[in-house]
Amino acid sequence: YVLANNLYQTTLGTRASPAVTLIQNGTTLNGSGNGAGIIIVDNGGALQVNGNFEFEGLVILRGTGRIFGAGTGNIYGSLITTSHTNKLIDLTGSINLNYSSEAIANLAKMNSVNNTARSAWRDVF
Repeated sequence: YVLANNLYQTTLGTRASPAVTLIQNGTTLNGSGNGAGIIIVDNGGALQVNGNFEFEGLVILRGTGRIFGAGTGNIYGSLITTSHTNKLIDLTGSINLNYSSEAIANLAKMNSVNNTARSAWRDVF
């Protein structure tokens, strides 16, 4: 819905104003700052976590989209993978993926996702 209706941007949102950020095929977001909302890493795109990157929200890896990097960073919220058979997440250094219900709840501030609903859920450990 969000992609089909162009309800995204190419810059990160903030805690006060979370946004959907799309990393498209052939592009890399060099994460070295702060952001909040939803990051969609589309087929062929990449989220490179460097420096002191902090993100609050949801990261969605679609197909061949990937996340990699080194440094000291934190992602609070959740990470979801879709449309693939194998997924490699390559993070070195002191990068932490932390589930945060507060970061997920903050997504309610986004008008573009208020029309969506979770239809299924599966925890993978």
